[in-house]
Amino acid sequence: MELKVTIDTDKVSTELKIELAKVLEQPVYLDHLSYDPDDRVKAAVGGNGFAYKGTLIRLSEYEGNWLPRAAVAGNVKAPKDVIMNLSDDPEKMVRIAAAGNPSNDPKKLDELSHDEENYEVRRAVATNPSTLKETREELFNDKETSVWQAARRFVG
Repeated sequence: MELKVTIDTDKVSTELKIELAKVLEQPVYLDHLSYDPDDRVKAAVGGNGFAYKGTLIRLSEYEGNWLPRAAVAGNVKAPKDVIMNLSDDPEKMVRIAAAGNPSNDPKKLDELSHDEENYEVRRAVATNPSTLKETREELFNDKETSVWQAARRFVG
């Protein structure tokens, strides 16, 4: 026997929808929540590894607030091509999330390691376990102290 539960999300608080979007393992419910008007709910769905691939792709293209795109960029279950595309997002917080995602392509991480606009992107690359040794070693000489320290700390 299967128990089916339905929730009228229009009558549920935003805070509860955010928490549900973080813990639900049913992609159909996550897809429904991804259409919520609150960007924080969309972001919680974007960070959930059980979301449909199509849901993550749609959220990665969201043109409103950057939060949903950053959540998808940091989701290790997001398709690699989506993470790579988000690595070029104009919003620095999205690039930081993509730079820290271990599912990102090492060559894309190398590109991000040269982001002159934002040292936080380079620092995220320095601590990403998927970063190539050569890329991390280049970051040893970064002009920003927190970047070269992170790179050296990661190596040991």
